[in-house]
Parts: sequence; C-alpha cells; structure tokens
Amino acid sequence: MPLTPETTKVLLIDDHQLTRSLLRGLLKNEGYHQFREAADAPSGLKIATHFSPDLVCLDVQMPGKTGLDMLAELREAVPHAVILMVTAQNDRDTVVACINAGAHGYIVKPFNALTIIKVIEGALAKRGLLAAPAAGAPARK
Repeated sequence: MPLTPETTKVLLIDDHQLTRSLLRGLLKNEGYHQFREAADAPSGLKIATHFSPDLVCLDVQMPGKTGLDMLAELREAVPHAVILMVTAQNDRDTVVACINAGAHGYIVKPFNALTIIKVIEGALAKRGLLAAPAAGAPARK
C-alpha cells in the first residue's frame, strides 16, 4: 500500500541533536508525523527493529560505529525501508561507498529544505512506496 507523509514512519539516526531537530522540523512541515530518533548506531538499530520505519535518515559519521558500518545491519533489520545517508562530506568516494553499500540516496549538510524533500520523495517513489499527490495538490518546484 502506498505511503503518504502522514503514514510514513521515519527514523532519524544522527549523533547531533540539532541535525535531528532540523530534519524533523522540515519533515513535519511536509506532513510527516511519525518519528523516532537515535543518537548512535546501537540505539538506532534497536529502534529500527521495533519501530519498523519506512524511511531512515542515517548520519555517515558518528562516534563508535559509523552509519556506513551500520548500513548492512540496518538493511537486514528493515529490508523494506528507504535509507538515506546524511553527511557534510560531499566527496565522490563517500557517496559511491554509501550507494554501493545499499543506501537509496544521499542528503548533504547544510540542509536545503526543498532538496531534502525532493530526495526523500524521489527515493520513496523509486521504491514504489509513495502515494500519488492528491488531485489539485500543488506541484513541487
């Protein structure tokens, strides 16, 4: 069954509270309301197992286990989830490593609200998870 922002379960895994708060605020403005958050990889994996998110925004660089190190475990725990990597690193090697490890996309800090929403909606749509916009809904630019 296709998801809408209201029905999409979102897990934010980032060691920076400000980053989680910014992402949550941007997504709330777009109608997303079901959130869980974690500040590290072990907590994120535990929450993912119980919450079964549809969308995971995963920081690449965290203390202890990195997001890239955690990606395979997360994909095994919640294989249906769309996983987007979040980082300030915009180098080609990091992007390629994340995509090759199974990430569905990439969000670069500092955040641009429209870009983030387009990346999230594009990744969900590519997996066939996003419902079509309601008739008469304004198109994104």
